[in-house]
Amino acid sequence: MIRQAESDLEQFLNRKYPGRKVWVEDGAIVIRIPMVFRKRGGRKEIISPGSPSGLPEGADATEPPKPQPQRPLVVALAKAQSAGAKPGSVGDLLDHLLSHGSQPAAAYALSLISAPPPTEAPGRLLELAAADALMSHRPAESWDRIWAAIKADTQFGRELLEKFAHMPRSETVGRFMAEVSDVQIADLYLWLGAQYPHDRDPKHHGAHFVGPGQSVRDFRDALLRHLVSRGTQQSCNQVRRISQTLPHLGWMKWTILEAEEQTRRKTWVPPKPQAIIALSQNGQRRYVENGDQLLDAICESLARLEQKLQGDPAWAIDIWDNRGDARSRRYCPKEETALSSYVGRHLGADLRDRGIVVNREVQIRLGEFTDIHVDAVAPGAGNEPAHVITAIIEVKGCWHTGLDTDMEGQLVGRYLTDHQCPNGIYLVGWFNCDRWDDGDYRKHHAPSYSLMDARERFQNQAKAVVQAGRIPKLALRSVVLDATLR
Repeated sequence: MIRQAESDLEQFLNRKYPGRKVWVEDGAIVIRIPMVFRKRGGRKEIISPGSPSGLPEGADATEPPKPQPQRPLVVALAKAQSAGAKPGSVGDLLDHLLSHGSQPAAAYALSLISAPPPTEAPGRLLELAAADALMSHRPAESWDRIWAAIKADTQFGRELLEKFAHMPRSETVGRFMAEVSDVQIADLYLWLGAQYPHDRDPKHHGAHFVGPGQSVRDFRDALLRHLVSRGTQQSCNQVRRISQTLPHLGWMKWTILEAEEQTRRKTWVPPKPQAIIALSQNGQRRYVENGDQLLDAICESLARLEQKLQGDPAWAIDIWDNRGDARSRRYCPKEETALSSYVGRHLGADLRDRGIVVNREVQIRLGEFTDIHVDAVAPGAGNEPAHVITAIIEVKGCWHTGLDTDMEGQLVGRYLTDHQCPNGIYLVGWFNCDRWDDGDYRKHHAPSYSLMDARERFQNQAKAVVQAGRIPKLALRSVVLDATLR
């Protein structure tokens, strides 16, 4: 196509300058003009016919001519604007001119963009060619006008974006994504998602032909990846908007997590001196900046709870019921909901009230059933929203019939997935002891293995669930809380 444009330009210039050889070489216009020389004092002087290329009368013909870099661009623009120029040639000329920073060419290309676009050739083809060249080289200043044309004529938008995405010029696609705004990228992604639905993407195995349809789908996916990689609060908000607009894309919840992680990484602020001092003054205090660190703080708090349960019978009795009387005590564990509330109160008092997390406010929320939500909240800077890291704790009594399966089936498969949270703790209340009343039917459902075996069992299960990769970047811990009566 470029060669055709060069050939058309050569023919045009040869007609304009008869008797002079004109050709295009490496993107430059070369004009060979016949000249007549005479000798005078050992020098060669040009006496005819003069040089439109800029060589003055009497100049030494052996000296190289002064470069005229703008002259070919002016002539090429005149050719692009001439009546009867082929739309394909105009597109190639505009692409070349804009790549050299020609402002007149940019103004001319913008003048060709209208909404709605023309419905007939050659006007429609000219607008397609101009929009493609502008997207490649001047996206920031032209996209609003091009976007209006796309919204006004869906077929025009499909033709333009397939053409733009299919050309082998990755640097122009990268320039387009770098120069348009977060909102503009999200709008275009949503438009492409409607025109080229994800559930209709062809499935390929091995080598295959990549046509315009595949190229525009690759471009669609590249837009989302670029939006995630920007790592700003605005780009995060746009990823969330995409997820809300396209709720059938279940995997978008993990894309949001990736966008949030990128934002944390790129907006990280070093700890303040007072936070460092607080850490040094109390070995139990923690600085929390990610899910793993929050899980560490929670697990350490649960270890402190276990020390209280085993160190003072008054603490343990709070999670046991006496179903007998003062003379004949029949101890049975309280229900899982009571255990969950008990653990939640402890975490509130230990992590929040004692200020264990020095750089965030810890908020404890009880879930719908036996799950506990722990939020570590850092206030946003200026008008930015607060930055929240969340962990979900699923509480199970050791008698529960789903004890061996609910880590993956309920905690990961339901709570973490539904709340788009990658941080979880599977907490097992271990009540197996001689003082547990044999008349309680739940005791017969409790496992027969030891406390140490239980801890090893659920730790291995947590590792296996993480390795299964059901949730990207899953952080999962297991805690078996010794709640036995001594």
